[in-house]
Amino acid sequence: MKPAKQKTLKTLKPMHALMFVSVLASCSGATPVTPEQQLSSLTQEAIERRNWVPSAVASVQWGDKHWSGAAGVVDRASKTPLPAQASFRIASVTKTFVAASIFKLAEEGKLNISDALETQLSPAFVQVLKEHGYQTDQITLDQVLTHTSGIPDYAETEPYFEAVMKAPTHRWTRMEQLKFAMEHAEKVGQPGEKYAYSDTGYILLGEIIEQKTGLSLGAAIQTLLGLGQLGLTSTWQESVDPVPASAGPFAHPYFGELDAAGLDPSSDLWGGGGLVSSTTDLVKFFRGLFQGKVLSRTSLQQMLTLPEKNPYAHGIYPQRLGHQQCWGHNGFWGSAAFYCPDQDITVAVSINAFPPTLASQLGLFNQTVFADQLVRVIEKP
Repeated sequence: MKPAKQKTLKTLKPMHALMFVSVLASCSGATPVTPEQQLSSLTQEAIERRNWVPSAVASVQWGDKHWSGAAGVVDRASKTPLPAQASFRIASVTKTFVAASIFKLAEEGKLNISDALETQLSPAFVQVLKEHGYQTDQITLDQVLTHTSGIPDYAETEPYFEAVMKAPTHRWTRMEQLKFAMEHAEKVGQPGEKYAYSDTGYILLGEIIEQKTGLSLGAAIQTLLGLGQLGLTSTWQESVDPVPASAGPFAHPYFGELDAAGLDPSSDLWGGGGLVSSTTDLVKFFRGLFQGKVLSRTSLQQMLTLPEKNPYAHGIYPQRLGHQQCWGHNGFWGSAAFYCPDQDITVAVSINAFPPTLASQLGLFNQTVFADQLVRVIEKP
C-alpha cells in the first residue's frame, strides 16, 4: 500500500478523553491512568467504534519499555479472542524487508544499487519487459526501489482485482503478475522521471534476491537480515515457508464482509507483499534496522535517502506521527510499522482489514491513524 498523508484531527478526541480521565484521577487521589492503560484503551476502542475492524493488535516500545495488546477476534465466524502475539499478513510492510535485503546484497558485493535492471534480473523477465518497450538497460535498481522506474503496478488495476475475486484459489506466479502489468497497465514515465508506486517493481526485486541467494524469498530475507539474531520468532513467507512453532494464531484479514484468509496468498506474495509477522517482531526489526544491527550506517543512510520530489525512499518512507518524524511502511490489510528516532519510539499495528476508502481519505481511521494515536500517548512534550 502506498504512503499517504493522514489527517489526524478527529483522532485526537479519544486522547483528550483519556487525558481528562487522568486529570480527574489525579485530583481525586485515584491511581493515575498509565501509558499502558491508555494504549490498551485505544486498542479496544479501535474495534468498538468501527464495525469494519474485526480486530486490532499493537506493540509499542519506547526506550527500554515495551507494551503489546490486542482486541477483537481471530475471525468473525469462530469469535475466538485475538491474543497480543497474533500473526497477520503484513502486506506491503514486506517492502522494507525486501529493500533492506537488496542493500545487504550490495554490502556483500553481489550487486550495486546503481546497476541496470537487466544486469541483475533473469533473462526471461528482461525479455517480457523489453517486448513491451521498457528500457531495462536504463532502469536502475535504485529506481525500482524508489518507485521511479516507470514500470506500472499490476496490483492496483481493476482487472487484477476482478481476476483475484473470480478465481480466489488461483496460484499466481511472479511471471503472471509481470505480464498482467504489461497487458493491463500503462507505462508511467521514463526511468527516473517520476514517482509511481509499483508492486511490480518489488516482485522483480524479490526475483533478484532469490536468484542471488538460491533461496526462497522468505528464507533469503531470514538469512540476509539475520532475523533470528534480532529475536524475530514469528515472521515467515506465507504458504512457502513452514509456519514457525512460536507463531501466534493467524488473524483473518477482511475486505468488507469478505474473509480474505481464503484468498490464495500468491496474489500478493513475491516481494510487494508476502510476509506474515507479529507486531512484536515488527518492532524488533524496525528497531534493529535503525540501531545498525541489520545494515551498515552508510547503507541505512542511502536507504533513507529521498529522491527529489519523491515521498518514498527505498522500501520505506517518512511519516509524521504525533509530533515525531518517523520512518516506516503500511500495508493493504491494515498493517503498519514505524520507528521515530528522536524519542526512540517504535510502533507496529494491524487492524486486519482493508480500510474503507472514504474513512481512510478523510483521516477518520486507518492503520496510520491508529499508530499516530499510540505514539501521542508515549511521546514527551
